[in-house]
Amino acid sequence: MGTELPDGETIRIGIPEFRELELSTFNSTIVPVVVITREPERIVPVGTAFCIGSRGLWVTARHVLEGRGGAFDLQKRYGDSYIAILWVGSGVGQDVPELPGGVIPVRFMVRHPASGSDLALLGASRPNLEFPTIQLSARLPIETVPVLGLGYPNFIVRVDDKNVIHADNNIHASSGEVLRLYPNGRDAFVDLDGNFTGKLPAPCFETSARFDAGMSGGPVLDPNDSICGVIATGFQQGETDESGATSFVSAMPYIFMMKVPYDVYMTGEALGGRKMLVYEMVQRGLVSCDESFGYLKVTEADGKIHVDYDV
Repeated sequence: MGTELPDGETIRIGIPEFRELELSTFNSTIVPVVVITREPERIVPVGTAFCIGSRGLWVTARHVLEGRGGAFDLQKRYGDSYIAILWVGSGVGQDVPELPGGVIPVRFMVRHPASGSDLALLGASRPNLEFPTIQLSARLPIETVPVLGLGYPNFIVRVDDKNVIHADNNIHASSGEVLRLYPNGRDAFVDLDGNFTGKLPAPCFETSARFDAGMSGGPVLDPNDSICGVIATGFQQGETDESGATSFVSAMPYIFMMKVPYDVYMTGEALGGRKMLVYEMVQRGLVSCDESFGYLKVTEADGKIHVDYDV
């Protein structure tokens, strides 16, 4: 598999204040993505994200941000608003006297505008706070392999009169198997301007797992509990799987090709403007990947990035 892409684009996002979060059942690595509006005061869930870098590097589906009804659409509708994640540093049954957590604003978003992949990176961090992470897998899954998707469908959140956030409905899990792999993308075609216009033209796979609205951007785990994909499409509200409907997952190779604004990620400030491939971050131990990383090769030349996976 070989793909050439232009340099990634980074979008800086303004930072508001940190707020208290009262939740004890949230997973610490898989979180809701929300838009916070001030007038009226609302918290609007738009999807799911998961953490791959302990300083606050999160993966989600690109359409959670840029899609119809996504975070950017909501920001246009409500001028005084910002994108954030909801995070809490404890889970059910853990004896933690004081739960750290809250609304953590997104500092930056990264995606490849011409790749056609439904993948995005978010930078959402707090000073002196390290987040638990999930391990990536660089390999493409094979057909019939069981997978498990995680996310937040039907997520309900509110703010009380004391400015404390409450949420109902914990993380949802759906299992299935890989039905079909699309190593070169599904409907991979471009228009006359060179823009991808197909459905998931980047590596992806079809699964029998049911992914409901709100789970987009959530991780899909392989039998080794490594992330083999990101939830891209699934069921609409009210649908059932009796019709044989299936869900689609973006595979992981393009994640390693994306560039993170290193200074902003490490310090929260744009210093030298240095960027680092996720591939390099794995090499430096900043992002965790399983043994499949040894078969992955990412190179950059003449402003283009090339990825190969040699089994």
